[in-house]
Amino acid sequence: MNPILLTLVLSLTLTQAAYAEKSTDECDSEVPEYIKGRDRQHHVMNCLLVSSGQTPSEPTSYEKPIKLKPNPKEWTYLYTAEDNIDTYINTRTIKRSKNQVKAWFMNNSEYEKKLQNGKYFKSLLVYKIFDCNEKTYDLISMVFYEKQIGGGKSVRSVDFNESNPNWKQTPPGTSGETNLEAACKRRK
Repeated sequence: MNPILLTLVLSLTLTQAAYAEKSTDECDSEVPEYIKGRDRQHHVMNCLLVSSGQTPSEPTSYEKPIKLKPNPKEWTYLYTAEDNIDTYINTRTIKRSKNQVKAWFMNNSEYEKKLQNGKYFKSLLVYKIFDCNEKTYDLISMVFYEKQIGGGKSVRSVDFNESNPNWKQTPPGTSGETNLEAACKRRK
């Protein structure tokens, strides 16, 4: 075979392999161990974006909607809590009925947290319902994942009574108020 043609075929094959969609675990394993925290998350997110044929984001893009795998829906960064847990809202899942809004949130940590059942998790997806007029909320569902960004196995899930919410007041100046405002201002 012609050496130039062989080089071209090999280059094309390697490029296609490099852009094959990867899992969160595959991307995480490619990031050097010394990269931690938000920098590591950024590298993993960019790997996921590139592997799905999208343009990687800049390190300052946490406030913009980003596509994540394994959940290919839109997530928007909201805030980082004191315990270094980043919170995102999935803007594509927001559902409105009169003054009530339902939305999925993701809490993402670089460190493992231990559940009462002895299992560990790094991310948590929470489905909440809000009454935007009364500034109250309740939980509908919680799913705990062993890896960041909803990756790995689900280690626990909890469902609450969606048809009969146990409304709780949202304290002002808290992360709960930020979640309520994010969901209510984006309601459709």
